Amino acid sequence: MAARKATKETNATEENMTTEKTIAAEETAATEETIATEEAVAAEETAGSEESDGMVTVKVIRIFRDKETQKIHRAGETLKITEERYQEIMKAGKYLRKV
Repeated sequence: MAARKATKETNATEENMTTEKTIAAEETAATEETIATEEAVAAEETAGSEESDGMVTVKVIRIFRDKETQKIHRAGETLKITEERYQEIMKAGKYLRKV
């Protein structure tokens, strides 16, 4: 009897873990889709919006610490940086999008 109860508990635990993994995967996919959509919209809106001084305006989409200034930039902040610096930051991860 105890073995049967333990088996049921194990099966329930495995089902919960599978469900949690499925939910996490769906959330990740939704987040990636949202980021891709935002990037596509931003690309359309900013086509040709680079300023003549080589500076671009970007919006922070994920919190990060700038390795040069040690400043923490939070999601939603708008920054004006060089295209070169933008490319550097984007190599480290998807932290910014052009506005």
